[in-house]
Amino acid sequence: MNNNELFDRADKYAAKKTAADLIQALAHSDLKPQILSALRQLSPNDQIVFLNCYNRKKKNRDWAQMFAVFAVHYAYLRRPLTQLIFFMTAGGVGIWYLYDLFTVQDKVEMENDFFALEALDAAKGL
Repeated sequence: MNNNELFDRADKYAAKKTAADLIQALAHSDLKPQILSALRQLSPNDQIVFLNCYNRKKKNRDWAQMFAVFAVHYAYLRRPLTQLIFFMTAGGVGIWYLYDLFTVQDKVEMENDFFALEALDAAKGL
């Protein structure tokens, strides 16, 4: 067996391993079914691009909940103007603060959906 055949075999093994890792990552993701179905139509390389873009930007729900306790969750979600208004109104005199403690998980999910669509466009090359 010459070196070229050996390198081809190694590339095929690496591609299979990467595809298997990709499938595993998608199976445990919190992506919406519409995004998953659009993602399955992409080539494996484009799927890897998607995962890299999405994982780089997505927000963690646990971190957001912790930041909500300390009233800096809008800064974590990249909404500085909303964070400023939140501080200026003292969290809506506490009412907005209490509401956000219970809804921050939904805010993170909406933000991650936006990032998933953005990553999907980047993977498609739009």
